[in-house]
Amino acid sequence: MQLNVMSCSSRSPDSPHPHTCLLTLLTWISISLSPWIHPARSHAAPFISEFLADNASGILDADRDHSDWIEIANPDAHPVDMTGWRLTDDPQQTSKWIFPSGVRIPGGGRLIVFASGKNRRNPTQELHTGFSLRKEGEYLGLYPPNQPGASSEFSPAYPPQLTDVSFGVGFESATPPPVPLGAPARIRIHPQGGTALDWTGHPSKEPFPDSGWIQGFSSVGYDDPTNEVARPLLAYWGFNEIGEGGKAMDGSGRNNHGTPISPASHTVFGGGRTGRSGDRAMDFGSGGKGASVRIPTAESGAFDLLRQLDQATVSLWAWGGPQLPANNTVIWFDSGSPAGDSRNFMVHLPWSDSVIYFDTAGCCGGDTRIARQELDSSKWKGRWNHYVFVKNRSRKEIWQNGTLWHSGEGASPLNNIQSLWLGSAPQGAVSYPGKLDDVAIWAGALSANNIQALASGLSPLLVGTYRQFILTDLSPTMRGVSATAQIRIPFLLPQATSTPEAWRLRVRYDDGFVAWLNGELLVSRNVSPTQSRPRIEGSLIELMDLVQTHRSILPGSNILAFELQNDSASGSDLLLTAELEAGSQKPARFFTHPTPNQANDSGVAGFVTAPDINPKRGFYDDPIRVTLFGLTPGASIRYTLDGSAPSATQGFLVEPSVQGGTSQTSLVISNSTVLRALCFREDFQASAIQTHTYLFASQVDKQPQRPSGFPATWGVYGAYGPLQGQPVPADYEMDPRINRTPAPGYSVKDGILSLPAVCLTTSVSNLFDAATGIYPNSAAQGGQWIRPASVEMFSPRGETLFQIDAGLRIHGGLSRQHWHARKHSFRVQFRPEFGPTRLQARLFDDTRVTSFNELTLRASSTDGWSVEDASPWTRPKATYLRDPWMK
Repeated sequence: MQLNVMSCSSRSPDSPHPHTCLLTLLTWISISLSPWIHPARSHAAPFISEFLADNASGILDADRDHSDWIEIANPDAHPVDMTGWRLTDDPQQTSKWIFPSGVRIPGGGRLIVFASGKNRRNPTQELHTGFSLRKEGEYLGLYPPNQPGASSEFSPAYPPQLTDVSFGVGFESATPPPVPLGAPARIRIHPQGGTALDWTGHPSKEPFPDSGWIQGFSSVGYDDPTNEVARPLLAYWGFNEIGEGGKAMDGSGRNNHGTPISPASHTVFGGGRTGRSGDRAMDFGSGGKGASVRIPTAESGAFDLLRQLDQATVSLWAWGGPQLPANNTVIWFDSGSPAGDSRNFMVHLPWSDSVIYFDTAGCCGGDTRIARQELDSSKWKGRWNHYVFVKNRSRKEIWQNGTLWHSGEGASPLNNIQSLWLGSAPQGAVSYPGKLDDVAIWAGALSANNIQALASGLSPLLVGTYRQFILTDLSPTMRGVSATAQIRIPFLLPQATSTPEAWRLRVRYDDGFVAWLNGELLVSRNVSPTQSRPRIEGSLIELMDLVQTHRSILPGSNILAFELQNDSASGSDLLLTAELEAGSQKPARFFTHPTPNQANDSGVAGFVTAPDINPKRGFYDDPIRVTLFGLTPGASIRYTLDGSAPSATQGFLVEPSVQGGTSQTSLVISNSTVLRALCFREDFQASAIQTHTYLFASQVDKQPQRPSGFPATWGVYGAYGPLQGQPVPADYEMDPRINRTPAPGYSVKDGILSLPAVCLTTSVSNLFDAATGIYPNSAAQGGQWIRPASVEMFSPRGETLFQIDAGLRIHGGLSRQHWHARKHSFRVQFRPEFGPTRLQARLFDDTRVTSFNELTLRASSTDGWSVEDASPWTRPKATYLRDPWMK
C-alpha cells in the first residue's frame, strides 16, 4: 500500500489556515483506513483490538504514570497461552518484546500491555513493553511464537494520533438483538454427575426434547433475602401493613417501627403510590403543626451507623397537597444539640419559596446546605414524585425521578443522632401537607443505577440484591438440590439475512458459566467455582466479543445454551442474565472514549476540521460580510446566531454544493452578533465549535429592555428578602440616563473602545430558563449549576487575546440574592468537561501570571453600584475601591 502524506511547512499567522494542518492531515488519512490493519489473521488468533499512543489523563500504571497501552483481544472460545508471542514497533525486529511464560487470555477476554519502555515481563504483575508508541504514527504488530507473519498489524504505520483518543477495531450493533434481555428460555436443574452435552444445540441433536424443562426467561437465579448487602438497609416503611396501635411497620427486619402522631394516619388500600389494591401510604393531612411519624429506636442508637460512616441515603415517594409550596419538612434526623441548629439530616420539599432544601449537620451555610428552586409545581404537588437524598461524606446529592437534579461539595460530617421524625420537624412542627410512601434509609451512598431502579419502581428491599435482575426464580427448585442449571435459549436468524460477521455476548453472572452456540463452545468464565462471587462484580455487565461466532450461526433456528454454576448447592445467591448482539467489525477506528480491558463501541472514521471564518471577531463600525469555509471534503456546516451551540441537528445548515466537495456560505452582519459554527460529516467526529463575537460599539447602549426571545422575569425572590416568593423583573437594558448628555470623549462607545472586551456566550436557556438557568437560580450552588460557555477577549484594535470554551457559574455569597442585587458576578472555570484545563494568556501587562484555572468577573457587592438599595447597603454609598482594597 502506498501512503501519500500531506505536508504543512508553515504555521505562521500569515498562513491562510495556520492552525488546521494537523487536523486536516488526520481527516484526509481517515477517509479510507481499511488497509491499516493487515487483512490476514490466523483463525481465532489474538489481535490488537485497541491502543492509546498519547495517554495524558487515562488509566495509570503501577508507578502512577499515564503510560501508553496496547489491548490484546482473544476472539476464541478457549483461553490462549501468550508465551512467546511478540509485540514490536519495527517490522524488521519482530521479537522486540516477547511475552513471558504464564500469561493467558481467557476466551473472549482482553489483556492490557503498557507500551511504556519500562520492559517488565513478570507474568504475575503489569506487563510493560521495552518500547513506547509514537503519536505521529509508526508500525505496530503482534506476532505468534516462531512464525514470520503477524497475527495483526498496523502497516506500514498507524495514522497520527490525538491525545487521549485510542485507535483500533470497533463494533457496530445491529438492532434488534437476536437474543434480547429476558428472552424465553427452557431451564433444567442439572442432576449431580451428569456430563452429556446433547442439550447444547448441536444441529445433529436437534430438536432436543426440552418440553419437560422449566419454562422461563434468560434472566435466572435466586438471592437469599436475609443475606447482608454492602450498604445496609436500616429501615423501610412501605406503610402497607398497620401494626398494633396503628404503628408504621419497618419492613427491613430491623424493627424500626414508627409511631404516627395524629392527624397522620395510613391511607386506605389503593392510596399508595401505585394505586393498586393493598398499597397504602402515610397521610399527614393539610400540614402545619402536629402530624408526624416518630421513630423511637433512633433515640437508642438504631441509626448511629450513619454518623460513623458519614454516609446516608434516604429514598421516598411524595405526593404534595394543594397547600404547597409551604413551610414543611418530610424527614428530620435531630442531633439534640442544645446550641445552634439541631437538624442533622433534614429536607424541605419545597419550602414556601418553592426551594427544595437539603440540610445536614446544621443550617444554613455552604457546609450544611444545598438548595435549588423548583418552579415546576408538578414535581412536588398533585402527583407522586420520587426523591433520593444522598450524603456521601463531603458530597451531597438530590435525585428527582431518577435524575441527578442537584449536588454540592464541602459538607460537614454528620453529628450524633438523637431522634428521627418522618413528615415533620421534631414534635410535629412544620408538618408535610401530603402523603409519603416507600420511605427507606440506607447506611451508605447508593449508586446511580440503584437510584434509577428505585425511581422505576424497584422495591427498596431489592436494592443491592440480584432479585432486581431475576425474571425466573430458581430458589424453590435448585437451592439445596444442585449447584448447576442448564439453560436453552432458542432464537431465529431470518433465512434472507446474511450472517453477521461479529457477535457480542452481554452477561451478568454469579458464580460461573459455560456457553455454547449450536453445540459449539462459545465462552466460559469461572468454571467449577469454589467460592461465591462478590455481588458488586456479579451485578456488572461483562461484554465479550466473539468474532469467530458467525461460523456457528445458521439461517433459521439456533440455540444459545448455558450451564450456570454455583459455588455449592446451598449457595446463597445465583445469577445469569444474557443478551446476544449481532453486528459488524469496523477496522481502523478512533475512540474518543477509550475502553481499556472493555469492549469497544463503533468509534469514528476520523475527525472533521473546524470551519474557517473570515473576518474574525472584534469591533466594527459598518456592516460586514462574514464567510464560512468548510475545510473537510464532504462535510456540512451548521451555524447559529442566538448564542446556542450548533450541532449536527441544530442551527442553519450549509451542505457541499457537489458530492465530496466542501461547504461555503456568507452572511451580512450589521449589529452586535455572536456567530457559532461547526463542521460535521457522517461517521466522523464533528469539529470543535468556533465562536466569533462581532461588536458594534455604537449600538451597545441601545439594547432594549427585553430583547426578543428573552424571559420577562428572573425567577422569584428568595426566603430572606422583603419580596419573598414574588417574581424578579428582568432588566437587560443599559440605564438610558448615562447617555443623555455625555461629555465629549465620555460616551458609552468611547468607554467600550478604551478597553479590551470579554465576551461570554451561552444559550439563553443556560442563563435564563426558570428551572435550569443559572441567573434565575442564582442562589443555587454546586456542580449542577455550571453551564458550558465560550469566553473571548479581544482588543479595540481587533487583536484576539484568546478564545476558550469553559464552564460558567454564578459567583458570590450575599450578592447571589436577587433582593440584594439583580446584577450577579460570574465565575469562569476551565475544566476538562468543557475545554482546556487552564487558560494560557497575558491578561494584565503588570504581572507575570499567564496561566489560570478560573477567572471571576466581579459585579461587586454591599456598597456597590449593583445593590438593590437593601438597607444597610444603598447605591448612594457605592464605591469602587473599597471592596478590592479590603481583599
